[in-house]
Amino acid sequence: MENKTVGILISAFVAILLGVVLVNIIAEQANSKTSLLGAPSETISIASSRGPANAEINATQNINYTLTYSNTGDRSWRQDNSFCYITNAVFKNSSGATLTSATDYVLNTKAGTVYFLQTAPVNQSYKSNSTTATYQYCPNDVIGESWGRSVTNMIAGFFALGILGVGIFLVIRLTKDELE
Repeated sequence: MENKTVGILISAFVAILLGVVLVNIIAEQANSKTSLLGAPSETISIASSRGPANAEINATQNINYTLTYSNTGDRSWRQDNSFCYITNAVFKNSSGATLTSATDYVLNTKAGTVYFLQTAPVNQSYKSNSTTATYQYCPNDVIGESWGRSVTNMIAGFFALGILGVGIFLVIRLTKDELE
């Protein structure tokens, strides 16, 4: 092998190594713009709804709560995009028991608001002052259109194909130079 061939091999190795690192970075950035985020456990306090001496909630009393990452206020544009609705919501009482949708609460997935219902069995679930909520929501910089998310997710793949093309080109060039 002559010096020119060794130089091309080293250049190809460095280019492919750099390309692999960049593909990972591009893929992570694309994923952050096209995916929902999981909200950390959010504690919902119902202390203000209690009667005297921390009594159980009255059976006719309901609790309205707006989730921290709700689609209200400056985030209300997300209500027009079903991809950005609140998903995978789980509500648990202080003992860790999961509350039942439509029986214990109603979640407005479009706006991100919760309406805790006070039925007789639910009163027993609310002896504590807190309920925890976990859910997925749209981050501020998410790509709202589905076609935009699809194209963005393909960027890393096309970049990887470009790196593969450069590698193939260099192998062909080296093989051609060696044969001459």
